[in-house]
Amino acid sequence: MRIPWYICVSVGLLAFGVTYWMGAKEYDFVTPPNLGLRASNTLAEQNSSVDTPPSEFTQVELGEREKIIEESEVAPLPEPEEIQEIVESHPSDYLDLIDKSTAAYVALAEKLIQEEKAEHSLVAWERVLDSSEPSPEVVKQAFEILKLHKPVLKSESAGIAISLTLHASVPADLYEKAEKMLRRAAQIIEIGAGYSISVSPEISVVVVGKGKPRPAFSIWLSGKHETPRGSFRTTSESELGLDEKVNVVIFNIVSSYLEEHSSLSPLINLHNEINAEETLAYLITRHSWRHLGLLLYQNRPTEEGE
Repeated sequence: MRIPWYICVSVGLLAFGVTYWMGAKEYDFVTPPNLGLRASNTLAEQNSSVDTPPSEFTQVELGEREKIIEESEVAPLPEPEEIQEIVESHPSDYLDLIDKSTAAYVALAEKLIQEEKAEHSLVAWERVLDSSEPSPEVVKQAFEILKLHKPVLKSESAGIAISLTLHASVPADLYEKAEKMLRRAAQIIEIGAGYSISVSPEISVVVVGKGKPRPAFSIWLSGKHETPRGSFRTTSESELGLDEKVNVVIFNIVSSYLEEHSSLSPLINLHNEINAEETLAYLITRHSWRHLGLLLYQNRPTEEGE
């Protein structure tokens, strides 16, 4: 006798349902699975059957987002790079070299640039100018290098700026023109000195009576003391090249004063080959300018009791 189809289907569904319910009734399908617990259970099962712990597990971290980090997936940490301290260059570096020849300073400057120590190399070129006896050709070589790079040579290590006054005594008709020229010259000096000195221009007018000779255009620098005055004659307000003459006189005043009162090398005058303003800006080193400022405030032997 045949069993009706609907009885077979009902019995089959009932058997499948009972089997599924018996196997899955203990499972929690609502709470998210705990990977750390599962990992711990796995480790426990393996430890119970193996004498040594599995090498593929190095650490099990429990938390919201637990991870099992396999040793084979961990890249070795790179060796830390050696950190080299970069020492700031100072305008007075390399003054104590035993060999103060021009060749030695040039070789030092070239060696430092090869070592990618650009600012230190520029300081060595400054030593060529103020601490050796270079030929005009080497001076021009140093000039070209310093002209290209010196604007970045502001040095914070130079300390507080020394205040100097740039004086001019001029004929009355040159007052306005002289004021502009002295402001420009003061700015050039401050930049050339790496801002280790500050310069304030001060102008006085010389008035003479009719029939008297036209007064000279005089320039000097002062702090506590004064430099000698440098002067030149002028014909009129419209005279050409006055700014050039002002820069030449300032250069000569500084050069003469340093030569007389310091052990620095005499500055070489190349006004016939180099613009006078650029000569003032680049051929007097930062150390020379600051040394000049210190000299103008230095106590003299006859003043120590003051």
